[in-house]
Parts: sequence; structure tokens; C-alpha cells
Amino acid sequence: MNVSFSSMSAIEILDSRGRPTLRVRATLSDGRSVRSGVPSGASTGSREALELRDHDQNRYSGWACSRRLPTSTGRLPRP
Repeated sequence: MNVSFSSMSAIEILDSRGRPTLRVRATLSDGRSVRSGVPSGASTGSREALELRDHDQNRYSGWACSRRLPTSTGRLPRP
């Protein structure tokens, strides 16, 4: 089964701890639409995913992640 993305969009939301994170909606080439909130984990182990934050002290004390929203091509901007 080979399915690709036909479109992708994302918005900045707040997680259960009040920290900004992303919610992504993707439309697949077969017409299905999927969405997911990206959890912001509290773990700090060496094998944990890297959080990419904006570091803009004027938005959520630097915790914002709006610069990480996917572009219209579906590619994530480089940090």
C-alpha cells in the first residue's frame, strides 16, 4: 500500500500542561484525512525527541513553537 500526503496543515495548540505544541492535519492521496496532536513530553533522557521551540520571550515565555509549523509544501522548516 503506497499512500502519500496530498496536503498538510498545522496549528499551534496548548497541551494539558498549558505549553504550546502542534496539531497537524494531513490529507492523504486516497482522500482520507488524519490529524494528531504532538505531545510535549516531560522526559529528558538521551533518547528522547528534541523539542524545537521559538525562544521568543514575548510568546509563552519562549516555549512557543509557531515557527515549526509545516510549510505549504509539507516540509518542516530547519531549526
